[in-house]
Amino acid sequence: SNTQINLLKAITSGTSQLTATQSITEFALGTSANVVKNQRVLEKKEFLNRIKGGYELEDPVFEIWFKKRFTD
Repeated sequence: SNTQINLLKAITSGTSQLTATQSITEFALGTSANVVKNQRVLEKKEFLNRIKGGYELEDPVFEIWFKKRFTD
């Protein structure tokens, strides 16, 4: 979904406070409940790993492709 893509954009840009109002507004993440739901969905689909202080993408090659496709 668009909000999942936006969440991945936020994570790959280094945003750590994903449920903060500023992050939600900047990346169009919906609500804080949507952020939490999408984090769980992306973890279950093995796109994200929970790390100390936030999340990282599971596959480094996917991260490179994603950044080129969606953030450049």
